[in-house]
Amino acid sequence: MASKHHVLIVGAGTGGLMLAMLLERASISYEVFEKASEVKPLGSAIVITSLMQVFEQLGMKEDILAMSKPFGALHIRDETMSLKGSFFTRAPYNFDNKERYGDYPTVLARPDLIELLLARVPAYKIHYNKRVVTTVQDENKVLIQCHDGSEHNGTILVGADGAYSTIRHNMYKGLQKAGTLPSADMEPLSYDYDCVVGITKPLDLESYAVFLETFCEFEVVLGKEIPFTMVPFGGQGANMAILSAVELANLLYDTTSVTQDETTHIFEEYYETRHTISRISVEQSNQNGALIHKRGFLGDIARYLFLNWVPTWLIKMHADQFNVYRPQVSFLPFVKLGGSFKSRTSKPSRRMQDGSH
Repeated sequence: MASKHHVLIVGAGTGGLMLAMLLERASISYEVFEKASEVKPLGSAIVITSLMQVFEQLGMKEDILAMSKPFGALHIRDETMSLKGSFFTRAPYNFDNKERYGDYPTVLARPDLIELLLARVPAYKIHYNKRVVTTVQDENKVLIQCHDGSEHNGTILVGADGAYSTIRHNMYKGLQKAGTLPSADMEPLSYDYDCVVGITKPLDLESYAVFLETFCEFEVVLGKEIPFTMVPFGGQGANMAILSAVELANLLYDTTSVTQDETTHIFEEYYETRHTISRISVEQSNQNGALIHKRGFLGDIARYLFLNWVPTWLIKMHADQFNVYRPQVSFLPFVKLGGSFKSRTSKPSRRMQDGSH
């Protein structure tokens, strides 16, 4: 029996579109609400890690490979452009990433990924100019009210609307009113880095031969008198959003009841699966960002030790944390996980196993 849920997805970014595409493949009812008048594929480069098996299941692996390059190296320079050191991501400290995990980390432009996902979601299921203002829920349904006065009902509401999420803001107001919001979540959002994103006109590849190289390499320049700028480290937010979409779609596919108890159970399972891995990603992203960009004597010492003295086993341990669990879409045919490292993966859908799909 198919799922009876109707999912309201707020936000047509990477996570929202990925979830929509998965629900489309799972034949689960959904709608996407986007506050802009159109999806503008903007953003910086992202590095895909632990995800290629999902794109292979979805028949998108060749598209991803065609629009991306393996992440080759990260070169760190000071303000005089003197090279401080390099980290070669495809083969860090004498072990090969592809041999161990099946693929190199892959760099692609976020706009290309957005367009790829957008092409796989029926246009009539995305509603534009729908800025959500309020949310209301009871035991049976959730309702969103938009700034144009329209109202929309569903059984599950997914906030995929970014760091300053209206959905999360409304949820926090309810939790705070009930006295159940943790004190740490009452603090305003802070930021650690400035991010500058620029868009150029198309460039002549003959004049910029670097774009024709096999691997993609990044240069990071350390600031001196002014605050440094950076791209959010490795685009891990996009990776985490896609992995979260996979896990939620897997759980919804096996669910037929829309009772509050069953829905609560879904999100308890979701939390159990995603929380630890997401926390590790956030912590490592913060550590890596500080390690690469921290200025001053301590920053120089930390970078020197990292680039010259970190043992191979420690690098492997950190890389293994990202690859210890490589999920797959539970309701699609599984693919073989590449590499010598033995990762865990998702369990096949219960409906697929008992033939009720």
